[in-house]
Amino acid sequence: MDQCFNSPNNVITCWPTSAASVAQHEWATIVWNSKLPQFTQTNLVNIYLFHADSGEQVLEMRDVSNPFYEAGSKHFQVNDTWFGSRGANWNGQNVSFPMYFIVTRNDRPLDNSAIPQSTFTAVREYYLGNIGKHKEMN
Repeated sequence: MDQCFNSPNNVITCWPTSAASVAQHEWATIVWNSKLPQFTQTNLVNIYLFHADSGEQVLEMRDVSNPFYEAGSKHFQVNDTWFGSRGANWNGQNVSFPMYFIVTRNDRPLDNSAIPQSTFTAVREYYLGNIGKHKEMN
């Protein structure tokens, strides 16, 4: 977090990196450079999550607070919505989904000027629709 807060203006996010992998029902945290001039103007950001292979938007969180004295961060649980209809194709083996976040200033539309951040992997480990084949959740 400290390193991200002290990043230059060409760094938008610091995590997840391209080496990151998050499993189903874990928490994924996006960490962004809160000192970027475009974010400090309103001190609110919008966060979007996309499938990297299809471009399908998975989630959107608007008007997230952009902190003053530390890097920004927001936690998201890797749940069934991350996998969409393709998640139902689970066949007993882990399935990897390439994903990326986009962070924008809250008053700007999501358009072609938005910069996709590092592509990371979300892993579907089970499908609750397959009764008897899923891991027990505690």
